[in-house]
Amino acid sequence: MVTVFSSPTCYPCRFTKERLDDLNVEFVDRDVTTDEEAAEIVRKLGYKGVPVVLLDNGDHWQGLNPDRIDALAA
Repeated sequence: MVTVFSSPTCYPCRFTKERLDDLNVEFVDRDVTTDEEAAEIVRKLGYKGVPVVLLDNGDHWQGLNPDRIDALAA
C-alpha cells in the first residue's frame, strides 16, 4: 500500500494523487491539516512539507516526483 500525506491546497499533492489514480496504484490519502497523527509521521520522517509518499517497504520521499510515481506502476 502507498500512503500519500497531503494538504487540500497543495498542487503537487493533487498531481501526485491524480497520477497514482491514472496508473491504478492504490493509495491512502492522509490530510496533514486535519490528521495530527499523519502530521506527526511526516515530522518523524524528517519532512516539513507535503506531499510525502510512504511505501509499505519503508521507502519514502517528499515532493513531486513523477519518475518515482511511474515506477510504482511497473
